[in-house]
Amino acid sequence: MSKELLTIEELTDKVLGKIRERKEGEGVSEISIYEIEGHCSDRNWGVTIVGAGNDEPSAASRAAIAAMLELGRRYDLLTDDRD
Repeated sequence: MSKELLTIEELTDKVLGKIRERKEGEGVSEISIYEIEGHCSDRNWGVTIVGAGNDEPSAASRAAIAAMLELGRRYDLLTDDRD
């Protein structure tokens, strides 16, 4: 099954929304999506929490990992693969 390609803005919105659905991610205010190059992962993107609010950073990280695992099965980052 092929994955849907999303722009970085679309993917950021989906991942942030999924993080905030979890209790430990409710206070996350900002994330950053980055591209993973090569074939070391089943997805071509990762997420970093920039603003965790009052949430415990390790709890917010668990919410981000859960979101990445779930959404990484359905979405890939639309990249500019011009070499």
